[in-house]
Amino acid sequence: MLDLFISFMVGLLVGVSTRFRDKDWEEQQKMYDARLQEQANSIEYYKKLTKNLVNENSELRRNV
Repeated sequence: MLDLFISFMVGLLVGVSTRFRDKDWEEQQKMYDARLQEQANSIEYYKKLTKNLVNENSELRRNV
């Protein structure tokens, strides 16, 4: 029973000392963040494009 407790504590301390993350996780997180930013930029672009098209369409309707 004591050996299980000691192994748990050693594992916990090793996990805390490595900050629960490794380099592969950090690289994956960077790639994930870059993809999210790219998607956010695309969404913002299409929002602006749609807004401009709606404004242009309303201007054309007013002129007719």
